[in-house]
Amino acid sequence: MKKYGFITLMLLGIVAGCIVGAAWPGATALEPFGTLFINMMFCVVVPMVFCSIASAIANMKSVKRAGKIMGVTIATFLVTWYNYFSRRFFLEGAQS
Repeated sequence: MKKYGFITLMLLGIVAGCIVGAAWPGATALEPFGTLFINMMFCVVVPMVFCSIASAIANMKSVKRAGKIMGVTIATFLVTWYNYFSRRFFLEGAQS
């Protein structure tokens, strides 16, 4: 049987956070801990995602498949970039 210690601790932390947030809504004293946690997550997640993608590309057998995936990735980036900037400039321009 698997050990569920990490999942149990994670769920207990979520429940404890909900209780503290409900009982103490203006918990500005705890804000630095939340900021520290988010910054630590960015320091871990971004390099982990980069290494996973770089490793997957490096282990591909077919150069053609790697090129196709790279094209789809760049196209997705460009579409999301265009979506963000078009909404930002058109909506902010309409509000001004």
